[in-house]
Amino acid sequence: MSPAFAYRFDAADRSIVIADDTTRSDPLIALARDADVVVHEAQIPSAADRLIAHVPNAPDLSRRILSHHTSDEDAAVRRVSPAE
Repeated sequence: MSPAFAYRFDAADRSIVIADDTTRSDPLIALARDADVVVHEAQIPSAADRLIAHVPNAPDLSRRILSHHTSDEDAAVRRVSPAE
């Protein structure tokens, strides 16, 4: 989703990144790299699909939801920086 906003707060010994609704974003990944804490919404697509299953325009609504939210899989830190 564009525009999306994220904020990084760095202190002497720690940092936190807070991001709003957005899909997977390389600029957000760069901003969050090496942060101690990242607060970022995520959507579980299968759960959203179950919630809207009986809505007349469910397929369109599902696409819209996924175009504005990061999936739980894409939000996983292991996808961005694998543990060694």
